Amino acid sequence: MGGLVICGGCGIRMQVRYTGTQPGRYDCGRHLRHGYERECHGLQAPPLDELVVQELLRALEPAALELSLGAADDIQRERKRLALHWQQQLERAGYEAQQAERRYRAVDPENRLVARTLEQQWEQALCAERQRQEEYDRFLQQKPLELTDSEKKRIRALANDLPTLWRSATTTVVERKEILRCLVERIVVHVQENTEYVDVTIHWAGGFASQHQIQRPVAEYHQMRDYDRLVERLHALHEADLTAAEIADRLNQEGFHPTGRRKTFYAMTVRQLLSRWQLTGERYDQVKLDPDEWWLSDLARKLSVSYSTLRRWIALGWVHCRRTPQLDYHLVWADAGELDRLRGLRDHGRKYPRLPTPCALTTPKRRPSKTKSSKNSKERSSRANNAKATA
Repeated sequence: MGGLVICGGCGIRMQVRYTGTQPGRYDCGRHLRHGYERECHGLQAPPLDELVVQELLRALEPAALELSLGAADDIQRERKRLALHWQQQLERAGYEAQQAERRYRAVDPENRLVARTLEQQWEQALCAERQRQEEYDRFLQQKPLELTDSEKKRIRALANDLPTLWRSATTTVVERKEILRCLVERIVVHVQENTEYVDVTIHWAGGFASQHQIQRPVAEYHQMRDYDRLVERLHALHEADLTAAEIADRLNQEGFHPTGRRKTFYAMTVRQLLSRWQLTGERYDQVKLDPDEWWLSDLARKLSVSYSTLRRWIALGWVHCRRTPQLDYHLVWADAGELDRLRGLRDHGRKYPRLPTPCALTTPKRRPSKTKSSKNSKERSSRANNAKATA
């Protein structure tokens, strides 16, 4: 559908991109073309392609009978054309055999060398004529000029089962594109605030426009529209002492779905989310955050970046991070100044993805140590305890 998909945010045509073995993706290149901050979001091609094909086949259903009759007529015309081609070849082979015979009979018998050569040419022409006749007979046996009853039934069945005909190996990509462009003028897509929901408007030939909504695969849970409700529901089910498998079944029944192209939750997915979002006992009962410390999920939402981006910054040493002693959770330190630096780091990566990141954005400032007053108070308390023990 390249060339038909229009970005609903800015109105330019979206480009189709392919990366390795990954499926195609529709992306808006306005921010790259003009140097703007990215505001329009793309989506993977399969969900949109499936919707358009489904609506296209639905539009073709009323014309199924007409398509079957037209296909039968086309097949008969093609067979008659091939039969005419074979007949012309037979006539040419017969004419060449007659010419060879005429030349042989016209030669002087005294000229034996010439007569022998012409006789061989006559025999070759007769063999060629016989071979063409045999090939023509086989063609008529395999593909008779008139369609048989079984062939007509098969054509009607394929016309009534348009999805099978559309996905058939005999239907080429070029033919699919020609059919699509005959019926569809343009397809306008608009991603709802970088969530998984996409509004799609298909403008058909003739002026009619149909409205649809699909869900695109997203990489991070915080991009999902029901992210907060999912976290609350997951925590409530965990507090109710349900197992991971029971929580997964409840989430599936209530209409939640994981990221990516997966459709349902599994027990392993639930355990990973409980650990990633720190919804177990350590988050609420045991771990105490120091001043200006953040959980990864909270900081990701604060900065509007993905969870994996924060993990990459931690691996590169671009932020201060400590690990909890029990469940090894990440706790990131970032005060107001660090938050501004991280926002600049985020914006630089989005605006200039191919340029190296300045050191000023990748170097975190020194994390302040504990105040002297707190140290002195601890020393005074320890001295008092020692004095009590001595007494």
